[in-house]
Amino acid sequence: MIDIIPVGMGYAVITTKLLDIDILIRRGAIYISVALAMALIMAGVIVPIMLIPHQLTTTQAILISLLLGIVATFLFGFLRKGIEI
Repeated sequence: MIDIIPVGMGYAVITTKLLDIDILIRRGAIYISVALAMALIMAGVIVPIMLIPHQLTTTQAILISLLLGIVATFLFGFLRKGIEI
């Protein structure tokens, strides 16, 4: 009879941990969706810039990189919240 208590405790721990797996799956799906959306947005900005026939100076390339980084930072939170809803 005393052997049932550890088995019951182990079963309870396993079931509660396995029930939390849906949270991990949902978060994974959200962050994958955000990463894909950000990649599409950034590619949509970078590809046209690269197709411009003139050469970019180092200063222009740095400014474009900084601007895209700032845009990505602000969009990340909005995209994540939008996809979660």
